[in-house]
Amino acid sequence: MRGRILSSNGAVTGKLELTRPKLLEVLKKADYVTFTGHGGGSYLRLADGVTFTAADVPPLLPLVLATASCQALRLNARPSIALACVAQDAAAYAGFLFSPIEGYLIGEFDGLPFRFTWPGVTVGEVIQMQNRGAMQGFAAFPYYLLLGDPRRRLQPEASWSPLGIETVRGVRTLNYEETPPGFYPIRIKGGAQYHFVEIPGVTAASDGDPFYNARLQMIDAGPDKLVLMAHPGGDLKISMCAEAPLSWRMTDALLDALDHTFLYLPGTGGGLLPVFTIGIALAGIIGLLWREQRQGRLLTRGILAGLAMGLAHMLYVLNRIDRVTITSKPVSVGAMDVVGTALLASCGVILFLKSGSLIRKIFGVAIAVLPGLGAAVLSFSVFSVINVFYARTAVGAGIYNYSMTWMALIGTACQAGAFVVIALHVGRSWKRTGGTAASTPRRRAKL
Repeated sequence: MRGRILSSNGAVTGKLELTRPKLLEVLKKADYVTFTGHGGGSYLRLADGVTFTAADVPPLLPLVLATASCQALRLNARPSIALACVAQDAAAYAGFLFSPIEGYLIGEFDGLPFRFTWPGVTVGEVIQMQNRGAMQGFAAFPYYLLLGDPRRRLQPEASWSPLGIETVRGVRTLNYEETPPGFYPIRIKGGAQYHFVEIPGVTAASDGDPFYNARLQMIDAGPDKLVLMAHPGGDLKISMCAEAPLSWRMTDALLDALDHTFLYLPGTGGGLLPVFTIGIALAGIIGLLWREQRQGRLLTRGILAGLAMGLAHMLYVLNRIDRVTITSKPVSVGAMDVVGTALLASCGVILFLKSGSLIRKIFGVAIAVLPGLGAAVLSFSVFSVINVFYARTAVGAGIYNYSMTWMALIGTACQAGAFVVIALHVGRSWKRTGGTAASTPRRRAKL
C-alpha cells in the first residue's frame, strides 16, 4: 500500500510508503488526517501484517483524524485507538461504531470533506451529512460518530455568500465566485423550504432520495439547508426548487439501480468474476446443445440474443460511466464483463427456446441475469444473518439496511424484462422456421 500526503492547497507534495514510522511523522505535523483501510477498535492496518495500534499514537497537534475503517470508534475496545488519539490531544476523531461498506461515505478516499469546514458548516454538521449518505447506502441508523467538539472547523474564517440570486418560475439559483476543485460544505440561508438541489454539470439530489449520492449530500438546519458537494472547479452555481421535477423523480432511482447493476457490480469481484461468469455460460451452452439435432440454428439465435444484450450493456456503460453517483469508489467495466453478459444471455435464450415448461423458461431468464440476481440474494442473505443473529442480540436492532439489495433487484428486473422481450422475439422466429419448444435429442442409428 502507498499513502500520499496533500498540502494545504490540495496539491500532491509526495507519495510515501504507508509504514508505521512514516505515519508517525505525518501525525506529528498534520492538522487533518484521513485514513481509509482495514482496522478495528484498537488498530489501523497499514499493510498485511503491519498495524498501527493505540500504543503507537504519538503526542499530537490538535488535529482532526477521520477514519473509514471497521469499528474504529469502539470506546469499549481495550485499548481504544479513538481514546488514545484524544488522550494525545487530537481535537476530534471520527469513525464507525460498526463495520461499514466501503464506498458510501461522501468524500471518502481523497475528498477531504472536513478541509473546508467553517463557522457556517462545522465538522459535526459534515458528519451528519456523511451519516445521511451512509444510511442511503447500507446503515440502518447513524453510526459514523465524532469523538470531540462538533463545532470544530478547519477554516476559522470563510464566507459563502452568493454573488447573485435569481428566482425564475420557482427555481432559485445561487451564483458563487469561481472555486477550485474540492468538496465544499455550504450553508444556504432559508434553503430548507427547497427539497430539490441541482449542481449543474455535477449532479442533483432531493431530500427523499432512496439511494446514495457520492457527489451531493444535504440536510436541513433550522430554516437553512446545508450541502456537501463535489465541485470540479470553475464557476459554482446551485439551483433549488420546492419539489423535484416529475421526470427526475421517475428516472433517478431507476438509473441508480441500473448503474449499480451494470457499472458497480462488475468491478466488485476483481478479475476472476468475469472469468467465472464466462466459464459458467460456456459450460451451459455446451451442455444445452449437446446431442441436439438443430445445434446450428439454436446456437445462431443464442448468439444473436447475446450480441443484443452485450451491445446494450456496452452502450449503457459508455453513456453512464462518467455520471455514476451511487458509490465513492472508482468504477470500471472491462470487455470481459460485457462478454460475460452476452454469453449468459446466449445460454439463457437457448434454454428458453428448448423449454416447453414455464419453470425452465424462468430458469433461462435467471441464468441471463445471474450476476445481478446473485448480488441481490447474497447481500440480502449476509445482511439478514448479521442483523438477526448478531446485531439484534448485541445491539437490539439491525445495523444494515437493504438498499444494495433493492438496487440489485430493480436493475435485475429491468435486465430480465429486456431479456424476455428479446427471447420472445427470437422464439417467434424460431417457431416460424420449424423450431419446437421441446428439445429433440439426436438419435443414434442402430446397426
